[in-house]
Amino acid sequence: HHAVLFASQSLEEIGTTRDWEGADQITSRFLGGVGGEGVSGGDTPLPPGAVFRIPAGSGFYIQTHYLNATDAPITTESALEVKLADPDPTKTVLSMFVNTSVDIKVTPGESSQTIGCEVQEDTSLIMYVNHIHETGVSISTTVGEHMVKHDPSWNYEWTTHPNFKTTALDQPLVLRKGDKIKTTCHWNNTGSKTLGFPDEMCAFLTFYVGNKDRACANGRWAEF
Repeated sequence: HHAVLFASQSLEEIGTTRDWEGADQITSRFLGGVGGEGVSGGDTPLPPGAVFRIPAGSGFYIQTHYLNATDAPITTESALEVKLADPDPTKTVLSMFVNTSVDIKVTPGESSQTIGCEVQEDTSLIMYVNHIHETGVSISTTVGEHMVKHDPSWNYEWTTHPNFKTTALDQPLVLRKGDKIKTTCHWNNTGSKTLGFPDEMCAFLTFYVGNKDRACANGRWAEF
C-alpha cells in the first residue's frame, strides 16, 4: 500500500519493528515515500530552491502498510533511496504543518467531522493537500471564510498519490496569526465496524517555510 519515510529525534535500536502509534504521525517529520502503485513522491517535487532539513541526532523510520489479498502469510520488503547533502544557507527550508485529529470516529453509514484550531504563528504554505482514506466522500479546508482546498468528490487514488497544490517560494499562501483553520471530512462507511485513526483519517497536510514542524492536533497548536 505504501512506504513513507519519516525522521524523529525519538531514537530506537536499529532494526526495531513495532506498531505505528497515533502520536508518531504528529511528532515525526515527514520526508517522502512511495505508494502501492509504485508512484514516487518525486512526481510532486519540492519547488526549486526548497529542501527538507533534518536536525542532528535524528533517526530515519519507514512506516509501511501492506494489504495481503491472500489467505497465506506473505514476506514483504520496502526500500527507499535518500539523497543527503550538507546544509546550504542559500536553500529555503520547508517543514510540515498539519491540521488533524487522532480522535476520528467513522460510524457505519454516512458521517462527517470538522477539526481545526486558531493559528498561533504566521505560516507561509508552499504545498498543501487534503487527506482522507477509502470511505471518504469529500473534504474541504477553509481559513475564515476563504476556501483553501476543496475536494468535492474524493478519489481514493489521492490517498497514496496526493493531489498537492504548489506555489512558488515567493508566492506562498499565508495563514495569519489568529486565523481559524477548519477541515471538514465526509465519509460513507459501507462496513459494519466503526473506523478510527489510522484506518481512516481527516487531515490537511502542508509544507511551509520554516525550521520546525507545526500541528493543529485535536484542536491544540503545537510546534516541535
